[in-house]
This record gives sequence, structure tokens and C-alpha cells, in this order.
Amino acid sequence: MGAFGEGLAMLAAAGGPDIHPHALDDSATRARWERNVANVGADVARVQQFFFDVLDERAPVDSLQEQGMSFFGVQVVYGRVAHGDDG
Repeated sequence: MGAFGEGLAMLAAAGGPDIHPHALDDSATRARWERNVANVGADVARVQQFFFDVLDERAPVDSLQEQGMSFFGVQVVYGRVAHGDDG
């Protein structure tokens, strides 16, 4: 659940809510951010359903990690880009 704070960290790193979090990034990165922000309602519903499925033991145990990690999308770690399901 701690990953939900990442959006606030992005805004803080950008300098505040009036500065685009990817103002210094390339246009593809900004476009991906805009696309993901536009889908936040549906994405939150998917995460919620995943948690309900886990709690109700409806989620297949052998795919829990894969399902959970799919919510992270594109991650940049030490200059390398790793893709989740939106890559």
C-alpha cells in the first residue's frame, strides 16, 4: 500500500503541484504520465479488486506476485527502464 505515496513524491520532486512531474523528461514519458493519470479511476478499481480477490482467496496463489507487480508499470531504476504491463 505504500506505493500510493509515489504520486506525492513525484509532485514534491517536481517542485510542487503547479509543475508537471515530467517537465524535464521526453515527450513519450510525459504522454505516458498523462495517459496513466487519465486512467486513475479504472486503475484504482483494478487494484481494489485485486486486494478483494486476495483477501477472499479468489486470486490464484501461483500468480499473485505477477498480478501485484503489474500495477507498477514503467519503473526507472538507476537509469534503466523496466516495464510492467504498460510498457
